[in-house]
Amino acid sequence: MSKPVRGSLRRHRFTGPAVSLSAAVALAVALSACCGDGPPEKAYTVPASLCGITVEPALIEAVLPGGDSLTTATVKPNGGTVRCNLSVDGKEALSLAQAWWGGTGTARRG
Repeated sequence: MSKPVRGSLRRHRFTGPAVSLSAAVALAVALSACCGDGPPEKAYTVPASLCGITVEPALIEAVLPGGDSLTTATVKPNGGTVRCNLSVDGKEALSLAQAWWGGTGTARRG
């Protein structure tokens, strides 16, 4: 006895529109990305030390947005952490943190 094909045809009927919708969304995203003027230029330079934390400027610059000015704010939430919040044109763009523990503790196996 053969199985009815009716159920599989219904599922197939919705696959075409779903694929078409996915293709349309992907095309719209691609067109909006290539039609822009590109990312804004960076008129600031990233120093080798931010809030006392030594950094590789090229790595930090790669993730920061374009803009005119870069400002930093140091936050020390506890005795062993220094957090540096970077803002580009007044908007927070990145937060770096350095954490360490003093020489008072010892490492041991549990």
